[in-house]
Amino acid sequence: FRAMHDHDLARMRAALPEGFVLHDHRRMIGLGRLESADDYIASVAALFELTADVIYGTLYHLAAEKHGELAVEHGYGTLAEGGEFESVFVRLTLYHAQRFVGVELFDLEDLDVARARFEALRPDPLGIPPPAAPRTRSRPRTRRGARVPRTPRARKR
Repeated sequence: FRAMHDHDLARMRAALPEGFVLHDHRRMIGLGRLESADDYIASVAALFELTADVIYGTLYHLAAEKHGELAVEHGYGTLAEGGEFESVFVRLTLYHAQRFVGVELFDLEDLDVARARFEALRPDPLGIPPPAAPRTRSRPRTRRGARVPRTPRARKR
């Protein structure tokens, strides 16, 4: 955050990992999906041209787990051509193997969507992927739970 507050694009870029992705789901600002750290830095450079005093900060944290962090953020400043602005939004910070890998932004009105996305990204606690297909077929059960016995099939000769 210090590099952002100092408007130091080189330090910001150095802090971002290779493979960084920003997905901005917000309707008004909506940068869409930026597939690289360089694309993100270019968008920040454009922001700095529009406002020389933009400040971002966390208002409060909603959830924090190994796979991510969900928080409500606040950005405000003065536009270069005059007029103040303010933006309150939800930030989902993404981690993989305890490394920062990306950010998703949501409108505050879409907090439920952001929470659902946070939960959807939660890794399986057992770390066991689901099977691609069942390995065996189970026999049907009766209403009381007992297995229906197999009937022998006649062989063709």
